[in-house]
Amino acid sequence: IRFHLRSGTEAAIMVEKVEPGRVWIGFVDGVAERPMYNRLERPVSWKESDARKWCNTDLVQDLPEELVAIITPRTIRQTIKGEELVTTDLLWLHSVTELFGRKSWADGDDPTEEQLPVYKTERDRVKMWNGQTWPHYTRSAYSGNGSSFCLVNTDGTPDYRNADRSRALAPGFWI
Repeated sequence: IRFHLRSGTEAAIMVEKVEPGRVWIGFVDGVAERPMYNRLERPVSWKESDARKWCNTDLVQDLPEELVAIITPRTIRQTIKGEELVTTDLLWLHSVTELFGRKSWADGDDPTEEQLPVYKTERDRVKMWNGQTWPHYTRSAYSGNGSSFCLVNTDGTPDYRNADRSRALAPGFWI
């Protein structure tokens, strides 16, 4: 479904999964290029990230009012350094588990999550930004490094980078 953000930017969303009482929706491509953290802090988490704050303030305000009115908040659980961090978000980046399935290097993902069928192949996970394929962030912290987030490379394979590096953001939401 193609539409325009209030700023005039064209965007597209797609249905990712249908469940009783809920539909998973995701942006087809990146809607911005931003770092997860403007200033690197350790350990990194989705809860404290600047990308999370941007998604749930600036991007929400840029969405059409009719869309915001039907978005359902999601409670997200992430474990970092043994501590469970809980957020409630209108917009969120997908976890490694939702994109790739369960991986040991993203062991902080909620154990109830599973891979979304729409992301089964590398090709399905590729996102564009400014007319070219571009790496995009997940909300999963990389387990082997307290300053990195997992991301999806331009070929749809997993990777990780320091949280203060800019990558595309392609959020999801529930209606």
